[in-house]
Amino acid sequence: MDGFLLSDECHEEFKTRGIVVVPGVLTPDEVMRVRDEFHKSLIKHEVDVDNLQTTAHNLKSLSSTGGAGGILDTFYEDWKLKLNENPKIVSALCQLWQATYSSCRGIYEHPYGVFDPFKPYMYIDRVCFRVPDDISSLFSKGKRTLQRTLAPHLDCCPHRLYDHSESGKRHPKWRPIQAFLALTDTVNKDEGGLEACPGLHREFDEWVLRRAGDTSSGMSLRSKKQENQETEDLVSVSSSTSTSTSPSLLPLPPSPPCVGDFTPIRPVEDADILSRFEHIPCRAGDLVCW
Repeated sequence: MDGFLLSDECHEEFKTRGIVVVPGVLTPDEVMRVRDEFHKSLIKHEVDVDNLQTTAHNLKSLSSTGGAGGILDTFYEDWKLKLNENPKIVSALCQLWQATYSSCRGIYEHPYGVFDPFKPYMYIDRVCFRVPDDISSLFSKGKRTLQRTLAPHLDCCPHRLYDHSESGKRHPKWRPIQAFLALTDTVNKDEGGLEACPGLHREFDEWVLRRAGDTSSGMSLRSKKQENQETEDLVSVSSSTSTSTSPSLLPLPPSPPCVGDFTPIRPVEDADILSRFEHIPCRAGDLVCW
């Protein structure tokens, strides 16, 4: 490592809460340089941060989420690759892996076994760029503004955490720890940033077992493959059973909804989790890991 060591407090907070804000990973000068490079990359898409009143609508072409969360499909710009290779960021993640998932013990057990935490593999995700609400409202289409909140969710399918057969991806990813680098302050609620359910990781397996299935009438998020398989199973049981009161004929309980690696946290069925959500305050230059 490069001498950048996480404090004991950071380690303890991550183990207890499942999320930690590592302060000051980038200096103010480093933050300004990254912001400048990011803003220059937006110019290529005709988005001028100094003139959002007339250029913010061009963000639509960069967002495959339709503006949800202010997420932009910016992946492999030079400034971003350099940021992902920043020794302090890499070191912080390696130290967290070393203290948790690399040992493959206790709540950090997984089917991939013990691994070397100091041989990281870079996974590049998108960026979040939220504009002020008044700018977002300028480019409304009906009731939908240019940007809006990203619904609470998990970046995995909890009920088949290590089964990627339905993901449709040639190389499914495993991200035991995720992180982002803040380029602006989000100290207060309703200013953007992250909300999370601290401590869920310590009861995650139990929560998955008791979590309600998809009770919506349309079940729009359930895969057709799963529904068809359940239908075939019921038909097969019916043809070999002589009594209509057999428990085998009861409909199979549906799984909670999941599409790819996205599971929504639902307002009714997952109310117990939503009630525990907290805003995670951070400042520019902080690294937020969960």
